[in-house]
Amino acid sequence: MGKNSRSLVAVVGVGALAVAAVPPASAAAAEKTARSLMEAEQPVIGEMEGFDGNAHFISFMAGNTGKGDLAVVNFDCLEGAPPSWDSDSGCEVLDIVGMYGYNLDVDINKKLTSGTLSGEFQVYLGEAEDGSPIWGKTYNVDVVMKGYGEVERTDDRQEGYRDLRKTRSANVESGTLHDSELGHEFDLTGAEGALLRQRTWSQY
Repeated sequence: MGKNSRSLVAVVGVGALAVAAVPPASAAAAEKTARSLMEAEQPVIGEMEGFDGNAHFISFMAGNTGKGDLAVVNFDCLEGAPPSWDSDSGCEVLDIVGMYGYNLDVDINKKLTSGTLSGEFQVYLGEAEDGSPIWGKTYNVDVVMKGYGEVERTDDRQEGYRDLRKTRSANVESGTLHDSELGHEFDLTGAEGALLRQRTWSQY
């Protein structure tokens, strides 16, 4: 994903899935993790049923742990204009609808040439007085992604920590975001993003 989508993911709060995760300083023993992730963003020009505004960004990130995050950022833009974070574009951010999935089916092949995602995301509305989450409606997501181009490899080594990643650009060959309550369906085909594998080692 590009600058916009990464900003979006930070706003919605995907700490559990953040690719650039930092190991806890209190970890006493060596720890290894390995996971695969997919992410993509789709701009939408025009109204989306059930959401405010006349331009939107739909962005998601999901991993083979079965967890994921999805957000719809709603903008008020000039008629027919694409969504934009640029304050000089004439677009104003209205709100961000964040969603979380905890039992997703995610399959990404080892070569990062294809990936699939299916499952339910629930809208997060906030916390109750006792700290428990308040959930809104449920959306179903079905996505098929295809990787393209060369694999980019990065190896970040710090004292007591190593982060090794392989990333391939990818787009959504077919995909939908479906409102299971009202029956509205939004096309995610063409969304741009990436497929990646990450391995980390830490010892403190």
